[in-house]
Amino acid sequence: MIENMNLLPVEAEIRYLGTTIEELQIVFDAIQSSYLGLALDVGHANLFPDGVSSFIDAFGPRIGGLHLHDNDGVIDRHWAMGSGTVDWPAFFSRMKEMDYQGGYTIELSDPDAVLASRSYLKSIGIIQ
Repeated sequence: MIENMNLLPVEAEIRYLGTTIEELQIVFDAIQSSYLGLALDVGHANLFPDGVSSFIDAFGPRIGGLHLHDNDGVIDRHWAMGSGTVDWPAFFSRMKEMDYQGGYTIELSDPDAVLASRSYLKSIGIIQ
């Protein structure tokens, strides 16, 4: 899996490769293998104007893993799910439509944020 990286503020001294759909598409076009997929980082994708949906539209069946965390759509803050601007019900609806069968990783370092995310997933009917 290759992960879509986060967009950095304009002031940052560096830039990540594999941030945009266009950059990732270059990799997927160059390496046409069923063994290469996208680990879709939902929080990272949320930093773009077209958001998560644009990454799903571009890579759909190539998505083989999910990194789940929320943010304000401006900076990759790794907040608990449901505390930012990601439209989680719409996201999970899209993944269900695609019959996504891969793994999910709640990508947070704060145990309380992980538990809050788990509770949020229960509240929207994603897990029991």
